[in-house]
Amino acid sequence: MPDDHQVDFKSGSFQCIFGRMTEPRRVLLVDDEDAVRRVLARALRTDGHEPLLAKRPDQALELIAEAKGNVHLAIIDVNLPDMDGGQLARILRRLQPGLPVLFISGDGSAATKHTLQDHMLLKPFSLDRFLPCVRELLQTGRCETCAPVRIARKDQA
Repeated sequence: MPDDHQVDFKSGSFQCIFGRMTEPRRVLLVDDEDAVRRVLARALRTDGHEPLLAKRPDQALELIAEAKGNVHLAIIDVNLPDMDGGQLARILRRLQPGLPVLFISGDGSAATKHTLQDHMLLKPFSLDRFLPCVRELLQTGRCETCAPVRIARKDQA
């Protein structure tokens, strides 16, 4: 098997050699790009998790309400329609305090803004970075394999 586990978001193809976590976890995945949602959802399912998929912030809020506080991790694109990812994370945490968040973004400048402490992976990223980070966040609420960042509120950017 090749060492390169880069995700091809357009084709939806990837190879995964990682072991599963012992207990399935519910992961909210919010990204407006269909290909990104599809590939990451497939990786999460392969790893034994239950992905809850949202294209827009309002869908994410509906899903977390339906889950009744039983979401273990939120993966949020920084640049979403109608609301930025940092704002969505703050709302989600009001509904479910302590919810770990992993931001994903194709915009490297997002990592230079400051206000909300979380973790981020910059697109494109490989599954050999994504899945270990997901596992660490689910197990400990922290991730050593992805950088901690601060995301600014829109009104403070």
